[in-house]
Order: sequence, then C-alpha cells, then structure tokens
Amino acid sequence: SDLFGLMIGTGASGTSVLGNSIGLNAAGTAAQKNGTGIALEGPNNTIGGTGAGAGNVISGNTGDGLDIFASGAMVQGNDIGTDITGTKGIGNGVGIKIIGANNTVGGVASGGTPLSGPNAAMNLISGNSGDGVLLDGTGNAVQGNWIGLAISGSKGIGNGGSGVEVASGNNTIGGARAA
Repeated sequence: SDLFGLMIGTGASGTSVLGNSIGLNAAGTAAQKNGTGIALEGPNNTIGGTGAGAGNVISGNTGDGLDIFASGAMVQGNDIGTDITGTKGIGNGVGIKIIGANNTVGGVASGGTPLSGPNAAMNLISGNSGDGVLLDGTGNAVQGNWIGLAISGSKGIGNGGSGVEVASGNNTIGGARAA
C-alpha cells in the first residue's frame, strides 16, 4: 500500500481530479489500499464534478478517503466509501476530513441521483469505518449529499462514526434544495 493514492501539494492550484478510481482494484469491487486516497494541500482545486464521468470513486483506503488541508476546494459527484456501483461498502477511515476553510462538498440542485442528472453535484459518502465527513475548519459547506445510503437511496450503507461531525464553527450543513 502507498502512503497516498494522490497528493496535490501546496503549490498546485486549479487542478481537477476527474473520473478516477482511487483505493480500489481495476474492477472497482475490492480494496487496493493506499494510506490516504487523496491529500489536498493546494488551494482552489476540484475533486470530481457534475459532468458525465467526472466523479471519482475513492474507497478502500486504510486512512481517510479525502483530506482537505486547503481552501476553496470543490468536491462534487464522487462516490466515497463504496464500490464502483454504489451498492456495497468498501470504506475508508473517514470519508472526507476538512481542516481547511471555505470548501464546498456537494451542492444543492433539483432532481436526479447523486451521481447523475441535475443532482450530479451530490456526493455519495457511505460505508466508511469512521465519520462520513469530519469538519475541523471554518466557512465550509456540506450540502445535498447522500450520506450513509446506497446509490438507490432506499438502502443504508452506514458510516462507522457520525454522518457529519462538526468540530469547529461557522460551517453550513444542509440548506434549501432548489425545486
């Protein structure tokens, strides 16, 4: 196992990580472990996206799936802690840990499922052995995600800790969904 599946250093800004499988075998059905899936230290980077094939599958890592130590990150359309189908848990430690400020996980939109259609901004964060999301920074927004569910939305794939644990102030969890 490697220390990181992907490390985006402090000097990297404006980087997009799209359409990858990190921490799983080529079929996306079993762990191929790293320590941490993605460690993000540079500001204003994008993990996933709302376009077809833009989301990443970040699962099966012994440490956290995604660590964000920076500001201005956009995390959308990813499957964090499940197999490639979104139906079976292959968890990380914590799904997403945010130490930085002013980052966005998900988004609010109408219709669709987390990884398709108008709600493609949503992340599926399920099956992790620790928290789904751990916030220890300020000014972050965690909105419109499916946490602790399978891709169908009708079956639970719980995280071992809290769905979202908030360890610091001035963050936004949830919000109005567009009609």
